[in-house]
Amino acid sequence: MTVTFFSSILNHHQLSFCEEMIKIPDVEFTFVQMIDLTEERRAQGFRAYDMPYVVSAQKDPERAHRLCIESDVVIAGVIRQDWANERVSQGKLTFAYRERFLKNKRGIFSPAFWKNGYQNFYKFRDKELYFLCASAYTAKDTRIISPRPQKKFKWGYFPMLNTYEDFDGVIAQKKPHTILWVGRFLAWKHPESCITLARHLVDEGLDFSLSLIGLGEMEEELKAMIAKYDLSDRVTLLGQMSPEAVKQKMRESDVFLFTSDRGEGWGAVLNEAMSEGCACIASKQAGSTNFLIRDGENGYAFDYNDMKLLLSRTKFLLTHPQEKQAMQKSALQTIGGEWNAKEAANRLTEFCRCKLKDAQPPQYANGPMSVCD
Repeated sequence: MTVTFFSSILNHHQLSFCEEMIKIPDVEFTFVQMIDLTEERRAQGFRAYDMPYVVSAQKDPERAHRLCIESDVVIAGVIRQDWANERVSQGKLTFAYRERFLKNKRGIFSPAFWKNGYQNFYKFRDKELYFLCASAYTAKDTRIISPRPQKKFKWGYFPMLNTYEDFDGVIAQKKPHTILWVGRFLAWKHPESCITLARHLVDEGLDFSLSLIGLGEMEEELKAMIAKYDLSDRVTLLGQMSPEAVKQKMRESDVFLFTSDRGEGWGAVLNEAMSEGCACIASKQAGSTNFLIRDGENGYAFDYNDMKLLLSRTKFLLTHPQEKQAMQKSALQTIGGEWNAKEAANRLTEFCRCKLKDAQPPQYANGPMSVCD
């Protein structure tokens, strides 16, 4: 079975899935990179992995086009739409890999949204075109342009993660009452919510420390808030850190805050924090939360602007160590047993084998390749 994955570049969010795909014995896997990184982009911190299974569409467009048309299975992330439509019109098994279509609510009124939806999805509704939903909101956003719910599956991003068997050993490394936030300091990620939370936690007389990792346009605003509310002994801005250093900080931290609004297509920091055993409090507006978090079991979900609920959930975790540890173990189990690259690759491959043989694919209650309604 030949499987080809089209996307912009092979980055750290996709590498682990690709590495699992090449391990499957009967799969011939190729990743088609639609753009090549310029030196300018590399200087800006962009990185692409140069692996043996990568084909450059810019350097070899004929081969890339041939792979699109001739492969048994195509995962269409970033791709020339005319290529994808040519393939789908021939009834060939294809997965549109998409975050939510409507990050901006006003997009529903855009003629371009409707034109794109009709030309590239709705008119192919009876073909072998399926959605890999890299957001809990993709299915909702596509109900009109792709009306069949059984053709939409939970998916996401699968960053490179550590996996553990000794959950108690992971929990034992936690520093009590430590809270962590990771991301760019941007308005739609709402790092300021953490500072406001810290202010309330101080007012409640709770013992805690809060660290924020990242850089961005809101840095001076955050520093001003910390100074205004006299939080310098409780809140630390750690700046930019390497991926391994971030994971180590997650490993040490008790509670992780994920505060983005609907501007967050997915949010791989949530995968990462859960994989390191953090008790996560995550915004429901971000794309990954409603897929990864089972509220009250392996984390908490909240509306990003509901400070009252964010405060009450944080207070509970800081003051109920047994319940917090149970949640941390459940988070480890969710990532290790279900939401990981190996499981995603195996489930997708099995689905495709069945479809290509006109057999009934397996059905999953949760996780990758479970139906996304």
